[in-house]
Amino acid sequence: MLSFITDDRSYVDDLNKDEPCLHPDYLVVTTLKMMSTDNLSSVAICKNGRYLGRIYANELQRFVDNSEDDLVYHRLNFDLETAIAVMRLEQQGTNDLY
Repeated sequence: MLSFITDDRSYVDDLNKDEPCLHPDYLVVTTLKMMSTDNLSSVAICKNGRYLGRIYANELQRFVDNSEDDLVYHRLNFDLETAIAVMRLEQQGTNDLY
């Protein structure tokens, strides 16, 4: 899994000036729509102008698609920080998701 996020105390780097970025509180549904509309395969996650991570469209779409039918709506309303945390747990095969 390539998507990642750090906390805002250990940010990766300052954000590139022209790069689009999303706040960690953006919802999955909003992010997928924006990435589809703007034809982006990934987008930076930033807070207060600091680059905290990156989310990849294919991983985010798989996160939604691989959920049980009754969880699709729920997962679309996760914020990016939570979605990445759950994706990491699922990748590790952890049952303690919630």
